[in-house]
Amino acid sequence: MRNWQRLFGLLPPAVMLATLGMADVSLGAAIPQVKAGENHTVMLRANGAIWTCGDNFLGQLGDGTTTARDVPTRLGTATDWVDISAGLYHTMALKADGSLWAWGDNTYGQLGIGTADLVQLTPVQVGTDKNWKSVSAGDYHTVAMKTDGTLWAWGDSADGTLGTGETYSGIIVPTPTQIGAETNWVAAATGNDHTMAVKADGTLWGWGSNQVGQLGDETNLEGRAPIKIGADTDWAAVTNRGSQTVARKKNGTLFTWGLNADGQLGDGTSINKDLPTKVNDDANWTAISSGKNHSVALKDDGTLLAWGDNEDGQCGDGKVELKIATPKPIGTTKDFVALDAGELHTVVMKKNGTIWAMGDNTLGQLCNGTNAASLTPSPGISPNSGDMDVNGDVALADALRALRVTVGLSTPVATEVIAGDVGPLTADNVPAPDGAVTINDAVVILRKVVGLVTSF
Repeated sequence: MRNWQRLFGLLPPAVMLATLGMADVSLGAAIPQVKAGENHTVMLRANGAIWTCGDNFLGQLGDGTTTARDVPTRLGTATDWVDISAGLYHTMALKADGSLWAWGDNTYGQLGIGTADLVQLTPVQVGTDKNWKSVSAGDYHTVAMKTDGTLWAWGDSADGTLGTGETYSGIIVPTPTQIGAETNWVAAATGNDHTMAVKADGTLWGWGSNQVGQLGDETNLEGRAPIKIGADTDWAAVTNRGSQTVARKKNGTLFTWGLNADGQLGDGTSINKDLPTKVNDDANWTAISSGKNHSVALKDDGTLLAWGDNEDGQCGDGKVELKIATPKPIGTTKDFVALDAGELHTVVMKKNGTIWAMGDNTLGQLCNGTNAASLTPSPGISPNSGDMDVNGDVALADALRALRVTVGLSTPVATEVIAGDVGPLTADNVPAPDGAVTINDAVVILRKVVGLVTSF
């Protein structure tokens, strides 16, 4: 019997079934997703578990430490998470019971827990309400929507980012405060210093800083309360992590405005825009995300495109370049279903639930077991949507992926596992950079990744 087959025998049968795509899909009601903060990444699995990796200096991973992680770390044991959002240095999440939770940096009260403390290392509930529907974490403020269609904000009020009508900047609002009295909000997005939102009637609204036209109202005047952007009533989605805004209409067309120094508006120029500007004539955009100075988007055929700042490879086209001025297809695969742009990195999810990432990796935010940057989408050690856990930790497929990263293997894991051919992984022929890896080394690596406690 091959050595790796003996390793398989040490894992629960359910893990093997899950690796082969036979997992029980009733394990969780959450929709798998991945979000990027400044230098950290948050993943939500189909079974309702959250995993995090990357920078943890201010506790944004929620694991009770301030230690950066270059492989995904499970957030507690809860399996009832349903939504996540990664801010600059803080993270927000919703549970199935409608409760809202927060962790990480709280210098400006952005966690909404009633205080303005330095950090919160583990998840803490925001108030006692259990009717939260969605949440968006910005740099130093947070906006969330309730099931009754009301919109709430908290954190730093500089430049009017909260939209609650403060008469001057600098007020810290550490608890959720309602924005106006409307009950027809359907989506909201937070950025560096401005906020955008969509109402049920398809109108678009914005507030906060407007120095480079990021609100899109043809002025450079900040808004301390929601300002209606134009007269159109067919807006479907909006994103605005940096000082630019990207929005999609119901007909699938894409519009951008605000800062454009790095080509992040995708219109082929470097000129700032203070009105929504159509990117091109394409009408098949389905998902969008705006990073600090770059943007990524998906089309209805699963094609991934990126544009803007690419000095750290965050656009994923295999190059390091100052900017990409128009949307550029990334790779040739067409099986991407979700994405999010951080400051200098981008994370995407494929149909099979695996996480891929590109860009800066100084703090392990690409979740691939290294600190090396990637100029193209590279597979992370991703808890994919179909896997079962081993003792609450990383699943077999992820462990194998971690092992490959460590010892330099290049052949696909999935092909070998599904076909039952694990020949290349025997003790005699596991290739490694130093040529000295033994099966015992492989066992140690595997144990470290999946956290097994039983003896071999």
